[in-house]
Amino acid sequence: MTDINVIPVFIAGTILLVLLILFIVAYLLIHKAKQNRYEIEKSKMIYEHQSKILGIRIEEHEVIMRDISKDLQANISPFLGHLKTNLDAISAARTDTARAALVASSATILHRLMWDVRSLSHTMNSEYIARKGLADTLREELEFIEATLGQHCELKIGGAQYALLPEKELLIYRIAQEAIHNVLKHARAQTLVITLLYDADVLTMEITDNGDGFDKSEVHRTDGIGFFNMMQRTHLLNGILDIDAQPGKGCTIKLHVNDITGVMK
Repeated sequence: MTDINVIPVFIAGTILLVLLILFIVAYLLIHKAKQNRYEIEKSKMIYEHQSKILGIRIEEHEVIMRDISKDLQANISPFLGHLKTNLDAISAARTDTARAALVASSATILHRLMWDVRSLSHTMNSEYIARKGLADTLREELEFIEATLGQHCELKIGGAQYALLPEKELLIYRIAQEAIHNVLKHARAQTLVITLLYDADVLTMEITDNGDGFDKSEVHRTDGIGFFNMMQRTHLLNGILDIDAQPGKGCTIKLHVNDITGVMK
């Protein structure tokens, strides 16, 4: 091959090599740009997720503080007042029968105070529920109520148990806690049953009592009975809350949490 023929081949080879190099560089730049976009989107999703969780925690903290203030004013302070009145009356009682009745009444008040204080401590300590788990925390709660207040309580479990996000288990527990509080304060029930049904993609919590019941059409107009807080927490869970109640026929509250693994609102 002559020099004249080699030169075009050399030029063509050089051009092809340059084009190949340019193609590889362009490919690497495009790939790197895609990686950068992916990392940016990933960081953005993590940030949004953490921001949502932080917002939920702040909102839940405000609800907790309102609940604690309400409980101190509506429950603990009056019970302490009744207990002091009973203790003053015991020393002034003229008969053993009267004293025994006052002592029994004081014991009931003291047990109720113990539950309220214990309930408040769990409300303030979210790590306790996260560490112990939803089912075991509710079981312990019901056992304490049965032992101290003598009310028949039962926890039923259906399906294979699984853990939800700690924030979700905490909100579910606090919905149950509010329902338990309503039963103890308003329902005059003999039995309280909580059922947890674990399906593949739905967790259902059912809380049933055989107490006085109420007209459920009045729920949204009843101040201080706790249903507003339950509805608010259900909204944070992306869940559904059903209330079935009639005067004289007790109450059943059902919470359905459909998105058991997803991020809360």
